[in-house]
Amino acid sequence: MLNNNLPIKNSSTKKSNKVVLKLPIRARIEICRFCNLKCSSCPIGRGKIKNKKMMSFSNFKFIIDKIKISVKELSLFNYGEPLLNPEIVKMIKYAKKNGIKIVNIHTNGLLLNKKLSKQLVESGLDYISFSIDGASEETYKKYRIGGDFNKLVKNIREFIEIKKNLKSRKPFIEAQFVVMKHNQHEINKFGQIFKKIGVNKVVFKTFNAYMSGYKDREKNLKYLPMDTNYSRYKTLEAKELFDVYKSNYCVWAWENVVINANGDIALCCHDFNADLKLGNILHNENWWDNNNRRKIQARILDKKNALCKHCNIGVLYLN
Repeated sequence: MLNNNLPIKNSSTKKSNKVVLKLPIRARIEICRFCNLKCSSCPIGRGKIKNKKMMSFSNFKFIIDKIKISVKELSLFNYGEPLLNPEIVKMIKYAKKNGIKIVNIHTNGLLLNKKLSKQLVESGLDYISFSIDGASEETYKKYRIGGDFNKLVKNIREFIEIKKNLKSRKPFIEAQFVVMKHNQHEINKFGQIFKKIGVNKVVFKTFNAYMSGYKDREKNLKYLPMDTNYSRYKTLEAKELFDVYKSNYCVWAWENVVINANGDIALCCHDFNADLKLGNILHNENWWDNNNRRKIQARILDKKNALCKHCNIGVLYLN
């Protein structure tokens, strides 16, 4: 079975639901709500994303100025491809200039070129993760609809070379592979390819059958690997998690702020359309410690929040 990193125990989840942090310590800002791919189980690929928008640099600055007092770690993605935003480099620089300790992005990597790669390395970006999910063109395209595996490998290789030429320690580079039925035979090959290229870490993740919502579970069963050693679920029906993937503590509602491209605040990455809307950081002065957040925290503590029913983590890091 794939190993996993369990979340750090958070004392605020053990206390009254009235206890909240004054401000979040981590933020996820979705700077683009579009994508150049149509991955099969993603809400964007399924056409389920609402409020499609590109975040402007002025709105980004406004948000950073609000959260910089407390946020130490910033992710510039949620759903959508962050490299589609033409102002991404300016955004990274502004975040770093304003004291954000760690800035990271997660990308499909297909929009990289030598100029952009150089700009990203020089921007101060701390961490970049590439979604790949295959070790050959044939396998890659079965899920990454519209992608080009050979182009992606070329882009990553160039990115690493540019980083070396600039003698930069950053960004840390990760190659990610979600294990599915059609690609599990390429696990070893994937590790060999990207370790040889020179990424800092290869990551294998278990497939989330609920990524595009609970009603889509049956549509996603075809992606589950036949070998449950590579799955977070006990059966091919994806109705029950292995105990090792269950978490007793959730820090998202207490420590993280998730901001969609239009400024809506979602509970977490699973709340992709901010249906559990906790406010709008662009329009609401009281965007953090408000009644909506307190109600959600109480439901989470009482194990009554429907969105949390199938939440899990399942990540294996290979050194």
